[in-house]
Amino acid sequence: MSLLNTRVVRDAADIDIAIIGALDSDDGFEEVILEPPKFKDSPATAKLTGIFHSIQDGVLITLYWEGEDDHTLMMPLEGRGVLDLTRFGGLENPRLPGWTGNVVLKAERTKPGKRHFTLSLEFSKQRG
Repeated sequence: MSLLNTRVVRDAADIDIAIIGALDSDDGFEEVILEPPKFKDSPATAKLTGIFHSIQDGVLITLYWEGEDDHTLMMPLEGRGVLDLTRFGGLENPRLPGWTGNVVLKAERTKPGKRHFTLSLEFSKQRG
């Protein structure tokens, strides 16, 4: 059984979320992890400004900007690391036709056995 636990750590000018996940018997899953309009001030979308990730060997995490028909790749993540994207202005939703503003996490198991991952994501709210 796979497990994904998402918790909002902060909802102010920025949105911080913490994610803990496990892949057991399933090969993977895909789930919306951020719906900006549901946060304070109802932003249209959010810009990714920082990531902390600790992903067990044998797991590939891919983040996408959600679209109605197709998702737009944000970035793949493996292993451990910290990314401060503020120096580059953050990663903005390209707002391609059919965009929703949501962020989707896809988790894939690439090796057998139970696999775990932890993410901390920071977004800044974007209006209009």
